[in-house]
Amino acid sequence: MKEKLYYLLGKHNTNIIKQIRVKMNRELSFALKGNEKFHNIHKGKRCFIIGSGPSVNNVDFSRLSSEYTFTVNHLTRFKDFEKLNTNYHLFGDERIFRLSSDNSVDEESLFYLKKLYESSNDIHFFAVYSSKRFFEENTDLKKINYFYNVLEFYDGYRDGFDITKSIPWFPTCIDYCIFLAMYMGFSEIYLLGCECTGFSKLLDVDTLTYGYTVSVNERNRIEKQIKKYGASEELQLWADILKTYDYLEKYSKSKSVKIVNCTDGGILESFERMSLDDVLKKS
Repeated sequence: MKEKLYYLLGKHNTNIIKQIRVKMNRELSFALKGNEKFHNIHKGKRCFIIGSGPSVNNVDFSRLSSEYTFTVNHLTRFKDFEKLNTNYHLFGDERIFRLSSDNSVDEESLFYLKKLYESSNDIHFFAVYSSKRFFEENTDLKKINYFYNVLEFYDGYRDGFDITKSIPWFPTCIDYCIFLAMYMGFSEIYLLGCECTGFSKLLDVDTLTYGYTVSVNERNRIEKQIKKYGASEELQLWADILKTYDYLEKYSKSKSVKIVNCTDGGILESFERMSLDDVLKKS
């Protein structure tokens, strides 16, 4: 019934109703209000968002050590990740927070999450609000900034973006990082490690779609994920991922924000392409 009502109201009006519901939730509103400190703190600057694709192995992290950087999920699986001095790290995949320390398949993932969390006091961490209990039970809660993601993002989206309120749901961590970067005032956003070829693991789990070595435990986790969600759902997700990048390109232009894909290879063509070398020469 609720879904039918939302359909009749349209996406824009539905988003307005969802924002009102968030405002009425005092605990949630209080948790999100602290994000005000990030608004426009890097106005006019540039940043780099680093995904987990295999091309990242060709990037010398030390070259980005003085740049503003966003990273996602299992960064610590990469060699020399400490050289990056990342500023912001985002956990966006809700499936990560279904881990259990009593499950041998999940044990390794939990280890890498904790390793990154404890690696530096200078990293600002962002995670979906639904993961709050996970962090309360497994980490030092004081470092986490939460976001709430129940709005719809669509072609022609015009509802703005404010992480002190609800934000859209996105299919990838990179999408969330792009919007966080815009909220922080960055006017130039450069993407690395965003090949968008993860769907190929449906054919062979050992296919190199990540920049880090896939261990036996990680392979088991991926296999379990594929069996749980199925090929059709996984392929639909990747179709949504590519479509969302198209929408993001239009939205960023409307906000006078430049997004450039510096990934070496891959199928993401929604944004202008440049080599990392050419971008760094501009500094």
